[in-house]
Order: sequence, then structure tokens, then C-alpha cells
Amino acid sequence: MKKILAITALFFLAFNSDAQPTAVKKDMLRTAANISSGNYRDIMTNFFQLALNDLTGPDKRFRFSSNLFAIKLKSNPDLNIDYNFIQNTFWRNSNVDFDLKLDSNYKFNGVSAGYKYAIVNRRDYAIAKDFRDIYEKAIKGMVEIQISVSQAYALVAGTDSAKLDKFNTDFNKFLTDNTVKFSSLSTELQNIINSTISKNSDSDWSFAQKVQDIYGKVVDTYKQKLLWTVAGSTSTYSDGFVFSNLDFTSQATAALIPTGKHSHIEFDIKAKYSFLDDTLKAGRDLKRQKLSSEGGFNWVFKNKDNSKPVVEFKVTTTYNLIPTGLYLNEKKSDFTFNGTLRLRITDNIWIPLEIKYDRKAKNLFGFLSFKSNFDWLGKK
Repeated sequence: MKKILAITALFFLAFNSDAQPTAVKKDMLRTAANISSGNYRDIMTNFFQLALNDLTGPDKRFRFSSNLFAIKLKSNPDLNIDYNFIQNTFWRNSNVDFDLKLDSNYKFNGVSAGYKYAIVNRRDYAIAKDFRDIYEKAIKGMVEIQISVSQAYALVAGTDSAKLDKFNTDFNKFLTDNTVKFSSLSTELQNIINSTISKNSDSDWSFAQKVQDIYGKVVDTYKQKLLWTVAGSTSTYSDGFVFSNLDFTSQATAALIPTGKHSHIEFDIKAKYSFLDDTLKAGRDLKRQKLSSEGGFNWVFKNKDNSKPVVEFKVTTTYNLIPTGLYLNEKKSDFTFNGTLRLRITDNIWIPLEIKYDRKAKNLFGFLSFKSNFDWLGKK
């Protein structure tokens, strides 16, 4: 029973080192977003994203993307409470996009809107069935220290209730406050802890910080698990709100293998089926159809402390097929090779440079974008 209570206490401690065990801290939410790759955040944003896409191309887009839970959280901070956070799974797995389209002369060229849902989101550790078991295994050593020290001090204090109360107060601060270091404890309590772990502890050791670090590492492993989304979107022409295309998309990504201490490779596959306006026919309809499938790998490089991606390079191949509405002299299918270099300028700003190569036409195209992620959560 003591072990269960200790694990539960440390579980809540990992979320908040202050005396607010039911609040999911804002910096914890930010960390979950920051340790995700730029490729992942383009697929499913945790908060909000502003993007200027294809700045050097003929079809430029100003895009606003939002997670639906982030919108609710902005208007209702009480959703930051753990049980509310967990109950809002549908909203956390939903994204909406709004685009303002511009032509090569930066003139209005229509709008587009879309909705995306993560049908498989193993990265959402808040509802993962195995998360608690994995965390319990990772925190096992800390739980044993907590129980052993408590039992040892109870024997030392004996019937001296004042001494036992003083121990409980000091030890609980050490367990829950990451600013309380080992060196600030009484000599007697230090000796008991050292005898329990069979070594001399570092003077700057913080039990609470260690628990949070372990929790963070477990969370980090979930940020490389499978994400699979489905989406629908539509666009209009510039001269009126008449549909120019209707797209249905499915995309999946997950980390595959580590390639070094600070890097790993993740796969990325995407399929899109589009209903397009046949511009060769009078009137406007969506009778022309196109299938695009893309697959490849994204190489992620993290910073020195292995916490945040800073550079990414994605290589993919795209296959395009026109099953209906083929134009005269148009190829029914073609392949392109693509490369995207993403540079992280700040925590929130990414600059992707996308290169496409058509091997048959031997054409090389480059597209520069600018993407800013933000949360609007305010201060920690």
C-alpha cells in the first residue's frame, strides 16, 4: 500500500513541483510541443501556427492552423486541470486550417479551409494505456528511496512525535520542491539517505528535479511514436466562393531508428485524393481527379542536451496519377523527388526550404516557407 501511495505521489509530482498536484503546468505543455520535430508540428500542431508557404513559388499561402483544444484552453484556463485535460481527447486530436491564397503578384487568389483528426495518436501520453506502467518502472528506484528513508527515520525517531513531524516536513519538501537541495537537509537526514542508497549524495542533488527529469524522458519516448491523421480541405477561386478543389488526405509518421546520440530518422507517408475543377470545360465542376502519394524519411538532429530538434532534412518521392480528366498531352502519371531542409531559428520559428525535382522534365523547383508556432498560454 505504501508503494502505491508513493508512486501516485511521484506521478503527480512529475506534473507539478509546486503545491498544485492537479494542474498540468504550462511549461510541461510547452515542453511536449518543443521536443516534437518540425515535421510533426506541420502535420499536427499542439497549439497555433502561422505560416507563409511557398514564398518563392507561384501559389503563395498565408496559413493559420490551430489545435481545437488550444482554442478552448485559451478561453477556459480550467481545462488545464488534469481530469479536464484527459477528457478532451477529441479536441486535442483535432486541427483546423485557414488559408489566404495569393498569386505570383501577391494578389488575392482565393481561400481554403480544412479539418484534420488524429485517428491514431500514440504520442498523446496523457491517455496512453501503458504510460503509467512505463513511468512506474522508470521511477522504481526513486520510490524505493522514498519508502526506505521514511521507514528508517521512523525507527530513529521512535516515540518522539515532534522529531518525526520535523522529519516529515523536511523530507516532504525535499520530495516536492526542486529548489530544496540535499545540502540543505539536516545532517541526520542526509546520513539516513546516504545509508539507504549506499553512497554519498551530491550536495546539489534535488529529489524533485530528478523525478521530473525521469518523467520528461518517458514523455520524450512518446514524442517519437506513431501519429496517423486524416483530413479534408477545400479551396475557392478568387472571383467568388466557388469550390476549385476538394482534397482528402491521410498522413502518418513515427520515429524508426536512432542514428546517433542527438539524432534519429522518422518515416513519413502521405496520400491525397483530389477532386479538381476541369478548366477545359465550360462552367465549374469537380470532375477532374488526381491521386498523389508521397513517402520518405525525415532525419532529425537535436541540440546538445538532446531535448529539441534544431535541424531536419526530409527526403521523399511523390507519385502523381490522373485517373479522370486527363488533359491533352498531359502525362497520366509522373514521379518527383523532394527534399526539405528545416532550420529552427528560435523555439517557435522554423524556416523550411523545399526542393522538388521532376526527373522526366528535368526541372528543379525551390519553395521557401516561414512557420511560427505559438501557444498564447501566457506566463508559466
